[in-house]
Amino acid sequence: MGSSQFESILPLRWLRWTFYRDSYEQLAPGSFLHHVRAYILFMIGCFFISDTSRSHVSLQWLPLLMVVDSFGQISIGTAVLAHLYRELCNATRPTRTYIAGCVALL
Repeated sequence: MGSSQFESILPLRWLRWTFYRDSYEQLAPGSFLHHVRAYILFMIGCFFISDTSRSHVSLQWLPLLMVVDSFGQISIGTAVLAHLYRELCNATRPTRTYIAGCVALL
């Protein structure tokens, strides 16, 4: 793993430990939005657009989460399918052992 790639990923374990709570009712509105962004980022890295390790998420998705209200207008399904097709193509290589992406769609 190159150093530039290492700096652009976030461990999913850290997201879960830092932002998980039993109840979100006591949070201030600004803090609540941070938790919503972290949850969406966790879902992207864990299920929708995962890597082969399923333990990290790319930070390239953070700019999309700046305005949570506009996230509902983004076609995340297109990105999920494109990522899955790319991974299916890469999985045919003899050196690849695992496949990434939302394999539940298969």
